[in-house]
Amino acid sequence: MNQVALVTGAGKRIGQAIAVYLAEIGYDVVVHYSSSQAGAEETKAKIENMGRTAYLIQSDLAETYAPKELIGELAQRVGRLDLLVNSASTYPEPDRIQSQHSFEKESEEEWEEAIAVNTRAPFFLIKYASKLLEKSENGLIINILDRSVDEMIPSRTAHTVSKNALKVVSDLGARSFAGKFRICSLLLGRIIPGERMSEEEVAAVRWVGIEPVLEEVGRITAAGENGATYFIR
Repeated sequence: MNQVALVTGAGKRIGQAIAVYLAEIGYDVVVHYSSSQAGAEETKAKIENMGRTAYLIQSDLAETYAPKELIGELAQRVGRLDLLVNSASTYPEPDRIQSQHSFEKESEEEWEEAIAVNTRAPFFLIKYASKLLEKSENGLIINILDRSVDEMIPSRTAHTVSKNALKVVSDLGARSFAGKFRICSLLLGRIIPGERMSEEEVAAVRWVGIEPVLEEVGRITAAGENGATYFIR
């Protein structure tokens, strides 16, 4: 049986690209999505066109019960897991960052959502997936971070806190599960433009693109060191 990867947030953007790439290098893929059903179905079709197997699982990771149910469904339908990529993330839209996401203006609702999706869900996905990953000969988790960890962005307060907390989850998890499976972090800089960015905002930034991310994912799956953080800037 092929190795199996679970990619959260695989219905769009970098999560979708990683899911398709993992199929290219030999994984069957569990395609998780929350609301991006059309994109997830597109991901599934691309994977199946390569002759790999794809499984769609919908789950709202903002809900406390979601990680346990997601891993339970995966275990029942697939029966194994070799790689977990925690890619799903909330992020404030550009037109709302300056007005609502500074320290003094951050809302309780969006704070809770950022912590729930970006930190709590990956923590419990690791917890509930650990027994499956321990059975793999090459068990691995890749937690996707972004430049908020590097830059401590004050106009994205909740997001910045949640991603820095995910870095701590990665570090603690690597120590807790050392010798059983690996946990790595992949910190992404300015990879691709946001969905609502203006042409002027896009043009003002040098974008790295997706290809370097996929190349680094390939290197990590082959030889990533437990507890390491890898950077794409």
